[in-house]
Amino acid sequence: MTATASGWHRHPVLWIALALVVGLWLRAPQVSAHLPYLYDHDEAPVLNRLLLMVQEGRYNPEYFDYPSLTFYLRMPAVAAGFLHAAQAGEIGSINEVITANHSVQGGVARTASHPRIVMWARSVTTVFSLLLILLTYLIARRIAPPWAAGVAALLVAITPPLIEDSEKVGVDTLMAAMCLLTVWLSLRAMEQPTVARAALAGLAAGLAVSSKYNAAPVVLVPVLAVCLSRRWSAGALAAALGLPVVGFVAGTPYAVINLPGFLDGMAYQINYYAIRGFGTYTVEPGWSHAERFLEWMFRHASGVAVTVTGFAGALLLPLSQRRAGSLILIFPVVFGLYMLNQRIAFFRNMFVLLPFFAIAATWLVERAVDRLSRQPRLPKHASAALAPTFVVLLAVQPALGAFDLWHSTRTRPESRRLVSAWLAENTAQDAETAVAADLQLPWPDYVLPGVTSSRSDQLADPVGLFLNGFDRIVAGPFTERRLSEMARPLLQVHEVFPGVAEAWETLRNPRVTIYDLPSTLAPAADVRTRVEQ
Repeated sequence: MTATASGWHRHPVLWIALALVVGLWLRAPQVSAHLPYLYDHDEAPVLNRLLLMVQEGRYNPEYFDYPSLTFYLRMPAVAAGFLHAAQAGEIGSINEVITANHSVQGGVARTASHPRIVMWARSVTTVFSLLLILLTYLIARRIAPPWAAGVAALLVAITPPLIEDSEKVGVDTLMAAMCLLTVWLSLRAMEQPTVARAALAGLAAGLAVSSKYNAAPVVLVPVLAVCLSRRWSAGALAAALGLPVVGFVAGTPYAVINLPGFLDGMAYQINYYAIRGFGTYTVEPGWSHAERFLEWMFRHASGVAVTVTGFAGALLLPLSQRRAGSLILIFPVVFGLYMLNQRIAFFRNMFVLLPFFAIAATWLVERAVDRLSRQPRLPKHASAALAPTFVVLLAVQPALGAFDLWHSTRTRPESRRLVSAWLAENTAQDAETAVAADLQLPWPDYVLPGVTSSRSDQLADPVGLFLNGFDRIVAGPFTERRLSEMARPLLQVHEVFPGVAEAWETLRNPRVTIYDLPSTLAPAADVRTRVEQ
């Protein structure tokens, strides 16, 4: 090992601290990112259900598309967030929290009524995202020196998709952390296969599956750990086999209490992944899915260097360290093959693989540095520069992506903030304004004097609005899509707030147009016809 590497070897705690500090610095802004708007397609439904469970004081989620562990872990955070909001004078009763929007299709509220509560719920994901970094170090440390394990942890800390997901009330970061916890506990059980260690590994595996059903292959890891041990016992094997069931039921108890509902939820997910697909995310299983996954890895996730080196390291690791290497890789290999044979290419499903790429890549780099530094013809200064050079090559692409994400979190525009300010300044006049409900503005905007929340189909009838006394329309992409060519000449553009013009279910910075319904409409032919009718 080089002199530089030897210096790093003396400070494993510094490596852990560095990785966690960098990870926290990049993730902390995500806790409040975009609020009060909920951009992620899946975050709002999970959050609404979580808030409703706290409001009603019930532990039955009545929902099995996802397992229940994520709800139970966040319920205390929601309670703490509510008390924090109450202390700040923002809320007086838990029932004031809005958990649905019945004015939009699907009824999902995609704007938080009390952002402070959402931040507390999101902070649980941040904690598990930091735990993911720590567990990456602990697993890598089993096969590599501290500096290489520290680099693996740093790579996880700066991987853009893992940073972005840390803002979400969801299941993927939680599942990834639980899977890595299972692998780490299984490595310890392999080294000393006591019943207690095997039971802990099995319990963690069950909790991983109780985070997300896709994690099911992780139950193989504790069993393999016991089998690979040189002095395994029947008790340890029984614990590794049985405790995953206990862990799953502990995290999702109503799967047993409401068995029909659980089976229906499982059937829906199986049909969803294996048969129906989902719009543009539908792919052919196998190579087509793998191509899309690799493109995502190269461009948006770990980067070209980590991905290629990770694949090479995964091929060589079991040959060099048979037991530990096989145990570390069994889950990502089985899980990856399982997911690549589904018809849905949701990249969030692959987040759990990213730490394993980092571990395999840094293990291979450490082996290469160690071998090259032993070459007698290599100058001393070149030997000292080997490790930093390889580390920079691995880290440069994800680091640039992480910085772009960090910067965009602070600078991303949001037209609806400008619309809210405009409404606050212009509703004191004697004017009635119909505001599109599907814009999902903050709820105080819809209770301003002279403001009425309206569905898109209502806004698409300006004559009817005019006859009902409205003077203005605040329209977003959904309304613009519904406005007919005959209706547009009746409207006068008052102001336009630039943004995205497409009508997506989950709005991000939508284009908003404010139209006037002028008094000159009174003698218009369409108006006269409607009055006569």
